[in-house]
Amino acid sequence: MLRSIFIASAILLAAPHAEAGCLPYSDARVQAFDEMVSADPANAARAINEAIARTQEGASADARTLAGLYAVLAQAQSSLELDVQARAAASHGIVLLPQKGGRLYINLLAMLAGNTYDNAGVRASIDEVSTALDGTAAESPEQACLLIVRGHLHHQAEQSDQAIMDLTRAY
Repeated sequence: MLRSIFIASAILLAAPHAEAGCLPYSDARVQAFDEMVSADPANAARAINEAIARTQEGASADARTLAGLYAVLAQAQSSLELDVQARAAASHGIVLLPQKGGRLYINLLAMLAGNTYDNAGVRASIDEVSTALDGTAAESPEQACLLIVRGHLHHQAEQSDQAIMDLTRAY
């Protein structure tokens, strides 16, 4: 038991702030921006904002593509510690999706939850992530991503026992 606690604690302390997409993106352009965010978040944010503007100007703006662009914009803003803007971008992306669920939704939810710090927001994020977890397959990448996000939220809420359980299950 002590070994599990030690491992989970080490994971919790070593795990990065939500900066990269938890899951890969299916859209090649969005995935390229995801990689750009890791290398240079400030330039990535400018390029993503331009891509969002161009996509919105187009007559056939695809909602999933826009949602993906908002996901990587949230990542860039999170990397730059622009938490309010990161939450706003993630929220815009979630609204564009026709339904909750799937990898893009999980990435957006992870960015939204990972940039929430007030007690009420953290509690609400735990509930939202828990609901999303109910729709994932056991031992899937989606489940692991959501368990990591929820583990970090439990840690923020000073619920170490729950954080350790989630992080241990994820890894």
